[in-house]
Amino acid sequence: MSVTMQEWQAAFLARSRRTRDGHRLWHGAYTGGIPVVFVGKARRSVGRLAFELAHDRPPVGNVKAGCGRRDCFEPGHMADRPMREARRAEEGAASAHLVDETAVELALKGALPAPRLNPAEKRAAVAAAPSTMPDGKLARLLGVRPHTVAKLRAEEATP
Repeated sequence: MSVTMQEWQAAFLARSRRTRDGHRLWHGAYTGGIPVVFVGKARRSVGRLAFELAHDRPPVGNVKAGCGRRDCFEPGHMADRPMREARRAEEGAASAHLVDETAVELALKGALPAPRLNPAEKRAAVAAAPSTMPDGKLARLLGVRPHTVAKLRAEEATP
């Protein structure tokens, strides 16, 4: 016998509670640390089920709460990999032009003891740094790992 979406939804709602601030917490079973919902002997991941309840499609990749609260399973808060990637791209496009040139300049001079540069500023600093500067030195100036500098230099070199 196949379990209907209405049965899954009823089981989900019976074992979860909505908080005053709009999140939903799971009070049901866990298997291997993963919240699961049972209907008879059938079992589903709570996150994937919550996603499907909100979006009427199976998720692609991992499902996480888009609200940032790890224990939230509110269906409308769930996001799969393509949704998270699209949101990151939108955020990146919105902040791409936000480069504090003074902060970049000071970081390259070593005048910022603990630089907190955004991704666009890090890219600008790597582009402005002399190509002869070792990755390790530039990484220390920017407050990142040498691997990050190498990655940014490779992205800059790619047309």
